Amino acid sequence: MATIADKLEVVEIEALDEEALIQEFGHLPGFCVLDSSDEDSKWSVYQIMVCDPFITISTSCAVTTIVENNQSRQIKTKNPFDILQDYVEKYAFPVDNVTVPFVGGGCGIFIV
Repeated sequence: MATIADKLEVVEIEALDEEALIQEFGHLPGFCVLDSSDEDSKWSVYQIMVCDPFITISTSCAVTTIVENNQSRQIKTKNPFDILQDYVEKYAFPVDNVTVPFVGGGCGIFIV
């Protein structure tokens, strides 16, 4: 049985600044960049780019909309982060041999 880990791909690309990343990949759905800027950290050599999400979760006025496998459903909730946590746990995968600092979870934009 295929797992979400089977669908994930880590691709190493030449270092690009944020503007170049946006120029090259910004048109892709769900595009987001995590850029480490702490020059004193061993992790600051990473830029994490994500796109083309297999699930989107959005909340407005206590109603959370989840789009998964091209099907949408809505849930009334007081805390959408509880729903996000459920999905993070559902799609968690073993990280025994991981060599990057970020291996999964929710990535996106939070607007209050």
